[in-house]
Amino acid sequence: MKEKFKSRKFMMSLISVICGILGMFNMADTTVNSVGSILMVVLPAVAYIITEGRIDTQRLIAAATEVIDIVD
Repeated sequence: MKEKFKSRKFMMSLISVICGILGMFNMADTTVNSVGSILMVVLPAVAYIITEGRIDTQRLIAAATEVIDIVD
């Protein structure tokens, strides 16, 4: 289930909802466009950083486990 929250489709849907809500509150079009543009850059970057961090953590754990097995 967590994987679905990291998907590009979900992120684009979330950005669309946020921009739609801003539009409902009569925010200026330039503000809505700026917020949407910022989110389109920031959200995928944050998701990528978190995902890569988790992958690196798993690799480090696996390498440490192998070293421990070799030492024992």
